[in-house]
Amino acid sequence: MKVSVKRAFCTAMSAMLTLAGAAGLASCGDGGESDPNTLIIDAFEGGYGVDWLYAIADKFEEKNEGVSVRIYPTEDDSMFGTSLLSGRLTSDIVFERYPYWERILRPTTIGGTTYECLYEDLTDIYTTDIPGEDVTIEEKLIDGVAEYYRTDGKYYHFNWAVGVMGILYNEKQWKPNWQLPRTTDELIEVCEQIKSENKIPFVYSLKNTYWGFYDVWAAQYDGLEAMADYDEGYDPSGERYTPELVLYQGFEEALEVLGELLKDENGYCHPSSREYTFTDAQIKFLEGEAVMQPNGDWIESEMSANFSEDEVTIQFMKMPVISSIVDKCTSIQGTPEEKDEILREVVDYVDGTEGAVLPQGVSEEDVERIRTARSLMHTTGQEHTAYIPIYSNKKDLAKKFLQYMASDEAIELYVTASGGYRTMLKYDYDKPELQDAMSSFMKSTNKLTEESRLFFMKHKDPIFSLTGYVFMRNGITGWPETYLSATNPDDYLSAETIYQRNYTTLKSQWDNYLATANIVR
Repeated sequence: MKVSVKRAFCTAMSAMLTLAGAAGLASCGDGGESDPNTLIIDAFEGGYGVDWLYAIADKFEEKNEGVSVRIYPTEDDSMFGTSLLSGRLTSDIVFERYPYWERILRPTTIGGTTYECLYEDLTDIYTTDIPGEDVTIEEKLIDGVAEYYRTDGKYYHFNWAVGVMGILYNEKQWKPNWQLPRTTDELIEVCEQIKSENKIPFVYSLKNTYWGFYDVWAAQYDGLEAMADYDEGYDPSGERYTPELVLYQGFEEALEVLGELLKDENGYCHPSSREYTFTDAQIKFLEGEAVMQPNGDWIESEMSANFSEDEVTIQFMKMPVISSIVDKCTSIQGTPEEKDEILREVVDYVDGTEGAVLPQGVSEEDVERIRTARSLMHTTGQEHTAYIPIYSNKKDLAKKFLQYMASDEAIELYVTASGGYRTMLKYDYDKPELQDAMSSFMKSTNKLTEESRLFFMKHKDPIFSLTGYVFMRNGITGWPETYLSATNPDDYLSAETIYQRNYTTLKSQWDNYLATANIVR
C-alpha cells in the first residue's frame, strides 16, 4: 500500500540518518524538499507516537490532489534545533517538544543573514476561519493557550498535545480503606497507611522524575492571580524584575510537600527509585510494586507494547489541595489538625461528593479559593509545539496543513489514531465514535481534563526565557528531588534550604540576568 510503503521508507531513512549523525532528516534522498507540492515534516516521536500525524497527512493528501506529505520521525529532537540554527533544516514543518522562545525574542544570524525570528508568522491562519467552520484557531484554543502563544500580537507556534501530568494510582493495588487524598496532609497519611500494610506508596525515576507538577501546589497556595504576576516578572511586593521574584511563599510550601514525599527516612518511595530509569520505574508501577507514580497521560502509549488494558487499571487522582492553603483562608480556624479536617470537608463540598455539606463558618471567598485550587491540573502540552522554519520555501502549503490540523475532521483523526489523546483545541471529545477509540484510562483521563483547569507556568518573559532560569533550580546543581531524597545526610538539602539558595544565587547574579534579558531598570 502507498501509505505503509511511504511510512516505512521515510522512517527507515530517518533512522539511518540519525545513526549517521545527520543534522537534517528531510529529503529521504530523492530531492523532495525542492518539490513545491511535497510537504516535508520532521516530528518528535515520543510518548504520543506519530500515528495521528500520518492519519492527518493521508487525509490532507486526499483533500489536496497532487500534494504529497512526507513525515520523518525521530526520538532525538535535539537535531531539529541544530539544523535550524545552522540553516540546514530542509523541512517545512517541525513538531517539537519545546517552544524555544529565544528563537522568537532574540535575533539570530545564520550564514550572514540576520533573522528577527526563526519561525514563520502564523497570525493569518490563527485569525481567519478554519475552512468549512465558523471559528478561528485563536477562538478554538483552550482558554489561556492562545494568550500564551501570542507574542507582540502575533503567533508563531501550533499546539499538538495536551500532556496532563500528576499522580497516577493503580486501582488493582488500591484498597477500599484507603481514602483518595483530598489534601496533601491526607496524602502523607495515605502513604503511612500503605507503608503499614507492607506496600510501597510511590515509585519514580530520579533520572527523569516527573514530579514537576508540584508547581500546582504553589499555584494553589498563592493563587492564579499571583502566578500570573510571577509569569510577567513581578515579585510578591509588586516590583518588576527583582531577584525577589522567586520568593513567592507557595514555592517553598510546594517544596515542603515534595520533601515529605521524597525524604528517605519516611520510606514512601521505592528504594530503587534513585537508580531506576524512567522505563524501569514505569514498569514496576504497572506491575504493582508500588501503588502510585508521578507520570503523564502518555504512559498508556509508552507501555501498550508490554501490557494489555485488562492487565493494569490505572487512573489519575485529582490533585490534592495543599494543606497550608488554610493559612490564606481566614474563615478556617482551629488547630492544624482541625483546619485540615475542615479543608477536607470543603474539598468534598466543591467536589460535589454525595452528602457533603459546607462546614459552618467557612466564607464563600475561601470556598472559591479552594474550588479553584482543587480544579488545577498540571499540563506540559503547551510546550508541545509545531512551527514553520522562517526559510522554508513552502510556507503557504505548510500553513494550509496546520490550519487543517485545527479542523474538526483532523481532530477526530488525531483522537482516533492516537487512541484517545487530544490537543489544546476545543472539541466534543464525548462523541461515541471517539469514546469507542479510547481505553478506560483515556476515558477517565479525558473526563478529568474536561473537569479541570489546565495549569502551567509560562516562563515566557525574557527574564526567564532568555536567561536560562529554571524553576527552583538556580541555587543547586540538578533537580530538587536529588537533594530532597538523598540518603547521605551530607547530600540532603531541605525545602527551605533549596528555596533560600535559589534566591541568594539569583540575587548574586541578577545584574547578569538583566543584561542577558536586555532589561534596563
